[in-house]
Amino acid sequence: MKLVVIMSVEQYAEVLERLYAEHRIPVFSETEVQGYRLDENVRTPLNWFGRAHTPIYSKLTFAFVDDDKAAELIDAIDAYNREHDPESPIRAFQMPVERSV
Repeated sequence: MKLVVIMSVEQYAEVLERLYAEHRIPVFSETEVQGYRLDENVRTPLNWFGRAHTPIYSKLTFAFVDDDKAAELIDAIDAYNREHDPESPIRAFQMPVERSV
């Protein structure tokens, strides 16, 4: 089992919902996130983080899925980013779930 965590700017919320549906992941959690960039010299995608006191609103979603679904979903996100070349790409990572109850 894997935990897949996805961060995107708010404008991609519908894209993420569609990707979850297309890949038959019926349950996921979502929360709103405010991103800040404190160091102007740090290189980040153009619209990913706001300035020190001007946040950029984004979404963080996560789902617990089987290993094959995790790979499938992350591959789909990678393909979306390559096809659409967004200024603020969708970010995703997976972590192993050692144990759950």
